[in-house]
Amino acid sequence: MAILSLDITYVVPEGIVLLRGRSNVLPKRHFDLGPYFGLFCNAFSALWVALYTVLFCLPEFLPVTMGNMNYVSVVIAGVVCAIGAFYESKNHSKMISAPASLY
Repeated sequence: MAILSLDITYVVPEGIVLLRGRSNVLPKRHFDLGPYFGLFCNAFSALWVALYTVLFCLPEFLPVTMGNMNYVSVVIAGVVCAIGAFYESKNHSKMISAPASLY
């Protein structure tokens, strides 16, 4: 569960980079994988984490009962709901992020 949660939080910034575009989000940096290989690495890792998140949430045995159900999906959904409620309750429109500086 801990490794799965860590990988999900690792994929969130990669998803933002994929959706908004690498040149729009990322600052100038020393180590750059280029527009194609960097995009491939971001997309592959995001899809890989999505695949094994689904696979790890599947039940171990059929038929599924209360005793052998895999509760990872329930815990992940609860954590996401709690984070969303906390974000909405703290007046997120006034949050200011720190400036990104690599130099």
